[in-house]
Amino acid sequence: MKITVFNGSPRCEKGNTHFMVKEFLEGAEQAGAETEVIFLAKKKINHCTGCYTCWFKTPKKCIFQDDVAELLEKSIKSDIIVYACPVYVGSVPGIMKDFLDRHVCLAEHNMEKAENGVYTHVKKDRKQGKMVLISNCGFPEQIHFKYFKTVFEYIEMNGAAKIIAEIYRGEGPLLQVTVPELAPVIDNYKNLLRKAGKEVVQNECLSAETKEELEKPLIPYDMYMTLGNKFFNERILNKEK
Repeated sequence: MKITVFNGSPRCEKGNTHFMVKEFLEGAEQAGAETEVIFLAKKKINHCTGCYTCWFKTPKKCIFQDDVAELLEKSIKSDIIVYACPVYVGSVPGIMKDFLDRHVCLAEHNMEKAENGVYTHVKKDRKQGKMVLISNCGFPEQIHFKYFKTVFEYIEMNGAAKIIAEIYRGEGPLLQVTVPELAPVIDNYKNLLRKAGKEVVQNECLSAETKEELEKPLIPYDMYMTLGNKFFNERILNKEK
């Protein structure tokens, strides 16, 4: 099984998103998967201009000579695609949206009515892919992933790929905080991520138990708010000195 991660965090290896991805993939590899991580911020990805050259003049070939053609080829050849990025204003960061927009090259211009009753573009000679979503945000509650999810639910509704697992981490900044009291909590979360990686490879889904455990707060919300406010206030004070 080949798993390809498209990491849309502008912080690349330093981000909380990669912290989650790294542990998830360790579990996936232990279960026998071949994995690859691609940092979109390190790739040349132009904005889609909606010119439809890739439909009518040069089928499946974009006017831009950037890295997207290679990335789409990796996507097609993968058994599972992981879209990983933080939440920016309730949705995906711009670089991830640009990458998703450029998937138009893979669609046919003709429309058809799918089995779900929704009109979409023909998926000629293409099998339905499988998606795993990994994200984190600075707020604590799961509701902050509501609109992030809809981006990929739209992709699923149009039949391009099926969501088989979702991992959302509120209180994301805690993942890389070096506080001794938090170490056992973070170690437990790492183990859960590895377990999730194994389950996705073995079952192509997460167990209800693992999903429930992954969504539990790392620390109580009020405590997190107090710590977060203290951190930002101290940064402002230090800047003013």
